[in-house]
Amino acid sequence: MPLISLFVLAYALSWAWWLPIAVSGGSVARGDAWPTHLPGLLGPLIAALVVLTVTEGRAGVRRWLGAMVLGPRERRWQLAAVAASPSSRSASASSR
Repeated sequence: MPLISLFVLAYALSWAWWLPIAVSGGSVARGDAWPTHLPGLLGPLIAALVVLTVTEGRAGVRRWLGAMVLGPRERRWQLAAVAASPSSRSASASSR
């Protein structure tokens, strides 16, 4: 049931932001600050936080946030993250 709740809530939160923009005929144009679609992209994150709070409480939220902050501890995963980052790729491309 938590998985279904996550999907339903994520879609509801995202579309609650996007639907009024679409219905009013608004469009997101490059360089134009409003209307923007970005708050709708936070729907899945907020839904995950809500479902996790309901199912596991504060301890679950702390574990989840801690896992996001700590990241991988093994050296090989840290090197893979640095190698895959856009800044390292652009730095290596500009040095050629």
